[in-house]
Amino acid sequence: MTIETSDTTSKATLRAAANGVSAHLIWQVTARVASFAIKAIVIRALGPAQFAFVEIRLGLLVSLALLPAIGAFRKVCLRVPDERTAASLAYLCSFVTVVVSVLLGTIAFYNDSINAASWAVVTASLVIRAFGEPPLVFARRRERYYQSSRARAVSTMVSGIGQALVVSFVSDPRWAKPASASGHVFYSASLGIAMYFATGPQRIPLLSFGEVRAFLRWEDIRMTGVVLGQSLLKFILENGEGIILDVTCPATVKGAYKLAGNFASIMARFFSEALEEQSFNVFHRLAPAFRNSKQLLNTDQTGREEEMRSTCLSTLSMALKAAIGISVLIAFVGPAYSYSILRLLYGEDWADRTSAPALLNSYFVYLVFMAANGVSEAFVSASASTEELKLQTKFTTLLSICYVAALYVAALRFQATGIILVNCVNMALRTAYSAWYFQKLTGRSSLEFFRSALLHPGVIVSLFVTSRISKMSEKFFISGEPSFWSGVKMSLYERIALHSFSGLFAVTVFAWSVIKFESSFISQMRSLRSHQD
Repeated sequence: MTIETSDTTSKATLRAAANGVSAHLIWQVTARVASFAIKAIVIRALGPAQFAFVEIRLGLLVSLALLPAIGAFRKVCLRVPDERTAASLAYLCSFVTVVVSVLLGTIAFYNDSINAASWAVVTASLVIRAFGEPPLVFARRRERYYQSSRARAVSTMVSGIGQALVVSFVSDPRWAKPASASGHVFYSASLGIAMYFATGPQRIPLLSFGEVRAFLRWEDIRMTGVVLGQSLLKFILENGEGIILDVTCPATVKGAYKLAGNFASIMARFFSEALEEQSFNVFHRLAPAFRNSKQLLNTDQTGREEEMRSTCLSTLSMALKAAIGISVLIAFVGPAYSYSILRLLYGEDWADRTSAPALLNSYFVYLVFMAANGVSEAFVSASASTEELKLQTKFTTLLSICYVAALYVAALRFQATGIILVNCVNMALRTAYSAWYFQKLTGRSSLEFFRSALLHPGVIVSLFVTSRISKMSEKFFISGEPSFWSGVKMSLYERIALHSFSGLFAVTVFAWSVIKFESSFISQMRSLRSHQD
């Protein structure tokens, strides 16, 4: 009876996670792609220098101000069992976010008075965003993944459309940056409203100030502090590139780098984020079974814990292989389409007069390392104890010091390409630490951690074939006028359309190879999908 109950619990957890990934793909990716196309208007209007300011400096302020919420409070809120304790932490999170946002915004406002209007707009958006954190947390706690993904998708669309409209109506170049920053306001306001309705009929517990103080627990605040310290170091690791880029590279290079990074993210990062979020929800429920295994030997609960361990390991394997498979496909096929897409979306200035196409090619390789690290660190964050998180913090502290130093040297010597190379090494080292933790927690070899994510040799061969097909197509259709087309009048856009068909063929070949050679992986995914309804 206990084993049967455990099996039902594990499947229910996986079913909710699978629904979350599907909802993310349906809503988030569609909305991101649509808004990305809409924002092409904004990018064309800004140009490389202004785009670099909006993406790097304003982006750093937003990321740093939201760090306590996203990097610490949100994770702890999902882990605590009591609803009122979670609500207390969520309300405290909103207060901290407001204080940090106003403080950082004020510092930026007075230190960069030329762009004071832009800093004021972004600070206002962050204050609005703070009030949307409690409903966001409770939508996840109640496993309303479909509704929360839909809320984010709507907010993304509202943000993109609103930003494009404001920028279109602004004729004075001096107001182009504040107009572009208005996208943050649209996103924050719409996200708070949409997430409130996404929490479902059972609303967020309303607590007085005294009740918030009563339900806050010292151990949860302590855990939040530990996770925040770790997230701060992770922030340096992930955003150090932006800081170094801002102080070492020309404005055109900065703009090209951010454009390449943003575009590469739309192709792979969002699927990886979905896997990371939903895997975290599975791991933090099932991974504790590894700690209980010794105490539960020769008891009635042994079968239950074994089922939880098996489900956790299979989820880790599936998530790693899915994230790496998609990012590797993009790394092999994407470079043949970099120039075409940048020319189509952003025009000749970006495609022909900046290094964006070459940087995008390099960024595709970086996405493979990013995907592997994202899922592996989700496993660590969801299952590690406070002491283990402290140990990871020490490791990331040492790594962050080496990382920032290496970034600076690489940026001075190789500009933006050097930054991407250092990022690849950084992600590889963080993934190696996660593999070591996997061995420590599960008692299995760290080689098994990597082996479970490897693609079948047949799939690798198909990737080389698809890469070659795409490169030949690019040379034939895009790079000049081959003799075959002599006497035939074709515009660049018509040739890009023909070139895109080879990309569809390449993806079809890859999909066939996965079905052919990764039958066990497909069976696991089908088994997971069969429980969604």
